[in-house]
Amino acid sequence: MRRAISTLLAVTLIAAVALSTFTSIFILSQRRASTSVAGLDRILDYVHQHEVTRLAAVVLGEVIRLKNLGSKPVELEYLVVLDDAVRVIKLSSGDPCESLGVDAECSHHVGRGNLLVAITKSGVLVFPEKIEFEAPPSEATVIIPIVFSFRNLNDLGKEFDIDPELIAKPYPGGSGKRGITGKTVLILPRGREDEYFNEYVTTACKGTKDNRVPFGVLVVGYDPSWLKEQLTNSTAPPRFSILLSGPKMTGQEKLCTSKEVLPLTEQGFRVKIHNFTGTIRVFDESGNVIACSSSTPGVCDNIASAVGVWYYGTVLKWSVYIDGVASYLGYYQRAPSGQGQSVSYEPYLFLGDIDGNGVVDIIFISEDAHYGSVSAINDTDDLSDYSTEPLKLVLLRVGYELGYPDGSIDGSKYAGVTLYLNLIFHDNSYPDESQLNDIDRTDWVMRILLVDEKGNEYIIREYRYQEICNYHQTLVTNTDRSKYFTKVSQSVYIPIPSSGKYWIVVAIQDPYYFEKSGSYYINDADITVGIEIIGVVPFMR
Repeated sequence: MRRAISTLLAVTLIAAVALSTFTSIFILSQRRASTSVAGLDRILDYVHQHEVTRLAAVVLGEVIRLKNLGSKPVELEYLVVLDDAVRVIKLSSGDPCESLGVDAECSHHVGRGNLLVAITKSGVLVFPEKIEFEAPPSEATVIIPIVFSFRNLNDLGKEFDIDPELIAKPYPGGSGKRGITGKTVLILPRGREDEYFNEYVTTACKGTKDNRVPFGVLVVGYDPSWLKEQLTNSTAPPRFSILLSGPKMTGQEKLCTSKEVLPLTEQGFRVKIHNFTGTIRVFDESGNVIACSSSTPGVCDNIASAVGVWYYGTVLKWSVYIDGVASYLGYYQRAPSGQGQSVSYEPYLFLGDIDGNGVVDIIFISEDAHYGSVSAINDTDDLSDYSTEPLKLVLLRVGYELGYPDGSIDGSKYAGVTLYLNLIFHDNSYPDESQLNDIDRTDWVMRILLVDEKGNEYIIREYRYQEICNYHQTLVTNTDRSKYFTKVSQSVYIPIPSSGKYWIVVAIQDPYYFEKSGSYYINDADITVGIEIIGVVPFMR
């Protein structure tokens, strides 16, 4: 490279090279029909490759000596050196360090500086151990795969140290001033009577004309408990998580359990179904099945998978058929919020694999039924929701893997970490080419934060609506060629100060609320924002 670049940008670029490996791991995520957990297997394979690939390095003036301490030959493509800045050196064909057999050594002139990392031709990052060749390695820096085991919101709260008030069940009388608000809020209106456990659920109610119901937004994902079971029992039939939302219905639409009928007739509703065993079919306006997923083999042969997010069914006159048994069903209805009343994020959070890559997605969705524009309310006035404060996910798993029981990162030991994640986004501003005119207030929907022991927050990366709103298609009519949400792979370098304890936090919010300016409605877009957290590379000092 002809000139030095800043440390932050260079490390980010380096991380991007490593991220190409993850990209190949998750390429199947773009296919709705995938039911494999191969993505997780390949993550673990990457970790294995990283652990068996080891180098020792000694700096001799302007020359670095390398020795392959690993159990297999290694082929290197780049050396990254730090002096006053970061320099990336590409090894030419035939360079002595390009290919190193087991126990082989080589020397390379790098000028002034220290070797930060070597990158293999297959994209594995190798952090050389600064030791004499004869000495055993003292400690190696490894890539940390973030493999979560949460199955529900209670597990999620513990895993990410979430404020319990922000994910509490929204029972009557329990509403507060933190979380989500609007003209109406989603609650479980009759307490636990609208919650069902280990219950049969179906849209094929007795006496109904059709065996299906319309929907505003439908989310279908593989249930987290099934994903976990797949690691030890690959033959287990799939189980699903489902979120069904909509506006006020006609009074004919019903969802039934073995105990009672749930008429979907209120001002708006949501139904959350966990650990569902059964069949889900999505129908178009003509009554044709356009997508299907089932726990029973053969039921959905030659039909596109229903796993994913389906928006604006009430606009497109689409409907859904559901029939099976669920571990949990919650029926949330809209109620006037009153002045200052809010509910938690619980009705707006979905946990499940929505793209079939074997990794649980954490989805926050405030979209309910409709799209809107600069001259029309998004999701209608009564359905518009917005955050009173962000939901913060503390990545305790990073500190745990580094050996710290409180989930922190020790600044005296680690200079920084690179976080690998996938960002999922969608909004209901339409048409797509006018989104920036519709939402003229700039604000963020997701942040990566570094938090110190005193609770001070440092913004590392901020994703604003204006940055990511144009990467998806709001209204989809051709499900074969179009995609609803965007999924962007990201690598974020997080520098760590030289002393103290620090935590990495991911914050999400919907900052847009209903406003009227003259004859126009502004800043009321509803959004879907989600994350898949894949892994972390720590950089030792």
